[in-house]
Amino acid sequence: MGKRPAPLDLDLEPVKVLLPLMQYQRWQVMNAYAERHSETNVIEVMHILLADPRIQLDATIYTIGISACARATLPQTALEFFHSMRERKAQPDLIACNAMVSSCEKAGRWRPALTFLESMLTKKLQPNIATEQ
Repeated sequence: MGKRPAPLDLDLEPVKVLLPLMQYQRWQVMNAYAERHSETNVIEVMHILLADPRIQLDATIYTIGISACARATLPQTALEFFHSMRERKAQPDLIACNAMVSSCEKAGRWRPALTFLESMLTKKLQPNIATEQ
């Protein structure tokens, strides 16, 4: 019988938890921090990941980062993550766009929120109930 891997110690600095992990494991770490409502750690992890251009991130990881920015009322950081998503060829999906709209809305930035809604329509991403909340 194989040895079970040790559980992740999320109380360590995010960089020490994150660097040796593979893509799926990075997603698990991001999700675990998000579930703990640790927006600061999620945002820190995103900055660590984005600092290395060799690391490929998918839409799910970007969405977790953008959602953390929405909860922390940091729309500018969310926008940076969203632009990085495009630059690194990770295709923004409906959930990522919803998170971006939410980030703008929670900060009271209605014009950018409306711009994102319009861009969703031009990309044929149909806004849903989550977009409207």
